[in-house]
Amino acid sequence: MRIGALIRGIQSSARGAGLSSALRLWSDFYTLSDGEFVLNAMEVLFPGGAATPMDVERWRGRRLRLIRKIVSARLGKRLRNRKAIFVPYHIRIMGTERFLTPAAWENRIAQVDLAELRPRVPRSRPVRDGFKHSGNYLVSAIASLYKGRRFIETFLDNITSQTIFDRCELIIIDANSPEREGEIIAEYRKSYPNIVYKRVNSRIGVYDAWNAGIELARGKYLTNANVDDMRRCDSFELQARALDRNSSADVVYQDFFYTFDPSLTFNQVARLGFKSELPIITAHNLLTFNSPHNAPMWRRSLHNEVGLFDTSFESAGDWEFWLRCLSEGKGFLKVNSAHVVYYLNPEGVSSGPDSKSFEDTRRILHQYSRRLISRRLLLSREAFAKLLGTEPRWDRRMSYYDVVQDQLKNIGGRYKSKRLQVD
Repeated sequence: MRIGALIRGIQSSARGAGLSSALRLWSDFYTLSDGEFVLNAMEVLFPGGAATPMDVERWRGRRLRLIRKIVSARLGKRLRNRKAIFVPYHIRIMGTERFLTPAAWENRIAQVDLAELRPRVPRSRPVRDGFKHSGNYLVSAIASLYKGRRFIETFLDNITSQTIFDRCELIIIDANSPEREGEIIAEYRKSYPNIVYKRVNSRIGVYDAWNAGIELARGKYLTNANVDDMRRCDSFELQARALDRNSSADVVYQDFFYTFDPSLTFNQVARLGFKSELPIITAHNLLTFNSPHNAPMWRRSLHNEVGLFDTSFESAGDWEFWLRCLSEGKGFLKVNSAHVVYYLNPEGVSSGPDSKSFEDTRRILHQYSRRLISRRLLLSREAFAKLLGTEPRWDRRMSYYDVVQDQLKNIGGRYKSKRLQVD
């Protein structure tokens, strides 16, 4: 009854008075499985929040520790009004346990022979002689623009150099930027009639801009194109081909390279080798992090079926959209080629010091956690073992995922042995 003693102690504390009503609920939780306990604990003690599948695995069998951690975090924030510390140049490389820091970046540059490493010089004339559009719109690339003048020429050069740009269009939504990028865009439009430029007279959000672009789009497939990022010249072609060849795929995504320096070429960044290692998307890992977050491509028809991007989100509306698609049974496909560069912009919407990504994340998990977490993950150890037809004797440090993998290997081994006996 150590949990009960902890609850009574907190309830008797003046500081914990605000948590009393929530903590009374714990008396009903002793009969829950570990998975259900974790799910309920995260929801009750973090109003508006929820657990991820990894939370369920991590805290299984550690109820007292979980309560202490959550209560400590909530009281600490309430009593000391703590704020998250913004560290713009300390980034976890998605899909790995590694971090990219300025020191790691500089060390890598010193190790790799990049004698040609120098800033790119934009072309003097934004013209590709003889360009002619096919009249067929396979891909619509949508860009939200605000204070992007220092990136705009490189961005336009990069997109217009795509191998299938004669079957694409670039839609730029100018969110009332004060830097007069429209003057530069106008010069490119003289040579590329498939560049669509629309300026709105207010500072709208990224997802408002994307939705505006979607309404204008003529392409069968859509992709977002951030003005501070970069694509390999065959990026659009690879993604569109994957969707053409895989009718069950509604969204394609890929690994990407990180850069601290937006002046480097694609090949230079690739040679430095700071690359994501994204998994094949499942409900389990998409609830943990936003795998398609950088330059995916998706079918235009998705918006007729599941709606547009939710503009109430500031920086995670795309993640919410992918989870919405997954919950509606839509398919995701990973392209096994890193053909995009992601610039770690310290002033970006999702990475800047004023980002509301934490609040967005809590809202999204609250909305999709119970909908997408497998009910089997919440079973007791005994019930899960019975479902698999095994004994619950595995190491408690093993996750349910690990147990399933071991069982699949055992089945595969038995099948292979039978085949060998027959042969």
